[in-house]
Amino acid sequence: MPRVVLLALAVLGLAVAAPAPALAADYQSTSTLTRSGDVLTWAVTGGYADVHAVIPAGGCEWSDLSTIPCVVVEDARSPQFSSVPAGCLMPVDEGHAYARCPLAGLVRILLTAQATGASKIDVRATCSPVPMDIHQERGDGIVQADDGCAESVSCGASYTGIVVSDSSDFVDPSCGRVKVGDDWVRGGEDPSLTGIPVQQPSTTTTSTTTTPASGAGSGGSSPAPAAKPVPKPTQDPLTIRPRPLVKVRITPRSRKLAVAVTLRRACTMTIVVQRSTAKGWKRVTTQKVKAKAGTVRRTLAAAHGRRFAKGRYRVVVSSPDSGYDLVSSALSLR
Repeated sequence: MPRVVLLALAVLGLAVAAPAPALAADYQSTSTLTRSGDVLTWAVTGGYADVHAVIPAGGCEWSDLSTIPCVVVEDARSPQFSSVPAGCLMPVDEGHAYARCPLAGLVRILLTAQATGASKIDVRATCSPVPMDIHQERGDGIVQADDGCAESVSCGASYTGIVVSDSSDFVDPSCGRVKVGDDWVRGGEDPSLTGIPVQQPSTTTTSTTTTPASGAGSGGSSPAPAAKPVPKPTQDPLTIRPRPLVKVRITPRSRKLAVAVTLRRACTMTIVVQRSTAKGWKRVTTQKVKAKAGTVRRTLAAAHGRRFAKGRYRVVVSSPDSGYDLVSSALSLR
């Protein structure tokens, strides 16, 4: 069941006066919403934006009053979207950018922000099954992603700001100034440290010199305060490789299931076949697979290679290297 993902993007003004973007009324940013295959892309440009993306736990009410899993995107500082992908709803009376899009078939939601000032992207999630990827192209603000869920954050070459993350995130090496909580793990407080890796431990821990003591005679001296030990740096807890799981698709094959799993990189994954029952989804069979990057194909059957019983089935794929599971669409075997 989809869970709530809350994303708030607030692009703050610069400390010194800067020309306002050439946009009508109070609009200070522009937003576009597009879909290519199984990726929904939301691009924001301009000097100031107020953006929210929510995946409601109970789904969204649709035009026919049905409730379906969906994502709601809204930017109060952008004019209405000029168009939205097929299947999305765009109310005409909101007065700003607003749309609802079904989650069916999506494997990724991508937010790209290209504000030139002190921007802020604030991610607050409770871990959606559709992963959120964030790219901050430029500016000198902050990406706040320490919400306990697995997001992916990358940065443009001209972004000199900070990423505040947690151990469940993948933060690309393109982001040079990264904190986990209050601890720096890449770069530092000074923007000039952008891109400097985590400091390595030093073998020098103390140094002692003697200097003439104040008021002492020519022979008097006292040791200067010992230099503080160079602290051992906090080990970077951020995932250094991207999450492996991309998407899963299943098709029927003589009352067996042909499973195709797409991976970004090699990993060990567990494929679980579940059957729909009156009490929910019940596990039928499990297979553990060590796989390389690319598309991995398996044909799964019931115990001893038998065909599955008639019914409705789905597949759940998990990996210890991933912060989320992949869940296929359900299909009926007859």
